[in-house]
Amino acid sequence: METGAITNEIDVAQLVLYAFWLFFAGLIFYLRMEDRREGYPLESEVTGEPIDPGAIYGPSLKTFKLQDGTITDTMRPDRRPLALKQTEAFSGSTFEPTGNPMVDGVGAAAWVERRDVVDMTGAGEPRIVPMRLLPEYSVAEQDIDPRGLPVIGCDGEVAATVKDIWLDRGECFIRYLELELLQDQKAAPAPAPVAEAPAVEAPVVEAPAEAATSDDAPAGEIPADPAPAPAPAAPAPAVHAPTGALLMPMTMVRLSSRPAQVKTGSIRSDQFADVPRTKSTDQITLLEEEKVMAYYTGGYLYAEPERTEPII
Repeated sequence: METGAITNEIDVAQLVLYAFWLFFAGLIFYLRMEDRREGYPLESEVTGEPIDPGAIYGPSLKTFKLQDGTITDTMRPDRRPLALKQTEAFSGSTFEPTGNPMVDGVGAAAWVERRDVVDMTGAGEPRIVPMRLLPEYSVAEQDIDPRGLPVIGCDGEVAATVKDIWLDRGECFIRYLELELLQDQKAAPAPAPVAEAPAVEAPVVEAPAEAATSDDAPAGEIPADPAPAPAPAAPAPAVHAPTGALLMPMTMVRLSSRPAQVKTGSIRSDQFADVPRTKSTDQITLLEEEKVMAYYTGGYLYAEPERTEPII
């Protein structure tokens, strides 16, 4: 037998070749399994239900242990009702919004359901906070301080003024500008007090000192009933002003000193009132960031009707 031969039909080179084939087949299977960790399971185009890949082709759940000790995974299906309709009755046709896409969060204004928690720094502090809580930070003298400047929409109208700066102290970068609308939705005035009817005292006639001798003569008059008070008017429904901070991404504005203003080409001045607000006045969660960024980004397509039309 020749060198390297194990038997007359098998040698070392042949075994190495077979081992390589097995290794390569296992590698392909492993990579395809890893592909299915994100974006899977697939959904049926007819029913929208997830397609079960089976025990063999279904990947194991990929989990991540976060800094705060919680465990999350990548297989969290989005079950939000989407305000979209299919333009044609065949698979693969486009969808168009059925309402206000910037408010509904669809199309170019779509957002992902991130965790509704505040992003923290390595020291365990909220990463993005307003500068009113950070007295050690200030705007450089050679730069424009946007606080107090008017905010101009893409229609050229003033929509708000800059109230504060929200700083990412993890990277020392301005993330958002906090705005104050010129005409916020005001609460309805308190209902006018109901005018009370003047007290009416019934005249009381004193009975005579001596009782009447006749049976039909009254011993005295019965006091008259007081006049009924008018029913109180129904209070007008109160219109509550939106709560939370109104933010605008710093990456979507342009500061100018002549004239001193903050301008954005994303949305119109009347559309600032519909910007998603934060629950807290001093913090913003990952989910809230997603919604705010998606709203302004969607404005580049949906803010004006002509933006959705072909350029040519």
